[in-house]
Amino acid sequence: MYQPLTGASNVTDCEPCPTGTFTDSPGTGTCMQCSPGTYSEFEGALQCTQCPPGTALRSYGANTTDSCVPCSLGTYASDAGTAECRPGEPGMYAASE
Repeated sequence: MYQPLTGASNVTDCEPCPTGTFTDSPGTGTCMQCSPGTYSEFEGALQCTQCPPGTALRSYGANTTDSCVPCSLGTYASDAGTAECRPGEPGMYAASE
């Protein structure tokens, strides 16, 4: 929950952060966009969810797991929360799943 109003006098003035954003400190005045490699599908998120391995997400503020794009042939993302897929190393290959 965040509180964007000046002079608020009640807890009901707080609002949930919209999808694609989060606040890790409830009661603050702003919500932060999810960083590349992460998304937030639900209002009121306290953190963003990392895209799964094998996918990447380059933009800020994603609000659905569908925003995580599968790596193309010849590229890979072995870790969760990757912003860009990497080209395969010499002597290796990256096949589709």
